[in-house]
Amino acid sequence: MQALQTTYGVDLMEDNIQKCRRRLFSVAFEYDKSPNSLWRDALLGNFKSANALEMSLEDIFNENS
Repeated sequence: MQALQTTYGVDLMEDNIQKCRRRLFSVAFEYDKSPNSLWRDALLGNFKSANALEMSLEDIFNENS
């Protein structure tokens, strides 16, 4: 599951981010059903809705949103 912890995604549309999270969650859950898994936090923090053409990746992933 370390691969999921080091995977990041940015998309302009929030619904695309939500679909991506759902798909990754369903696959990851098949391999690790532990409630304290680090990959769960990665799904929430490593995939953001933002305009990568107007913001740097550092700004996108350092935001508190």
